[in-house]
Amino acid sequence: MKTPLLLFISILLLSTGSKAQTDSTLVTIPNYVKSGFGINLTAGFGLGVENKGIFETEDGDESTLSAGGGFFIGTGLYYLTEKNIKFGSTFYYQASELRPPLENASSSFKRLVITPEIKFPIELITNRNLNIGGGYGFYLNGKMNIDADEIAGFSTNTKYEDTSGLHLLFEYEEHYERGFLTAGIKYYNVEYNYESGAPIFESLNGSGFDFYLSYTLRI
Repeated sequence: MKTPLLLFISILLLSTGSKAQTDSTLVTIPNYVKSGFGINLTAGFGLGVENKGIFETEDGDESTLSAGGGFFIGTGLYYLTEKNIKFGSTFYYQASELRPPLENASSSFKRLVITPEIKFPIELITNRNLNIGGGYGFYLNGKMNIDADEIAGFSTNTKYEDTSGLHLLFEYEEHYERGFLTAGIKYYNVEYNYESGAPIFESLNGSGFDFYLSYTLRI
């Protein structure tokens, strides 16, 4: 009688131990955060803090243009430390357009942006964190174009001096085996000064808020 009882207890203990080991395996999440270089692709849109009136509609409303904000796309290179601190820079092209757009006229402000920066993580759970950081950006080749051929018979192009300024950022980040996904918001403080062309505006406030999504591939 003792032998079958002992055998039953042994089988029960082995089964329980095996189940516990299986359950433990199921809830184990690998940590994908690791040091090294990564190259990213980023895209987004922004809102400028100051809008300049360019055209007036028949209803008396203004169609405006901002030297901040607009749609952008670019790429960047970053280095991640073992503590997930990031050093790097993004290079992107950004263009803002008339708001609201018009059918018989157009205007835009275009520039190239380089944003060296550093990001510090705040861990939420494994592979997920927030980032806070900032840097000093360079805003190059700023050009404003106004096309009013259909309504006024003229077009203008104005070039603005290269400029620079501080920026601050806040991000949500999620890591995967091959890279990580980032969604963020950035505030930047920039002013453009007239260089050549039609002197419609001697200076432009290029500050704004950008919202972006990026994916970084580890290399």
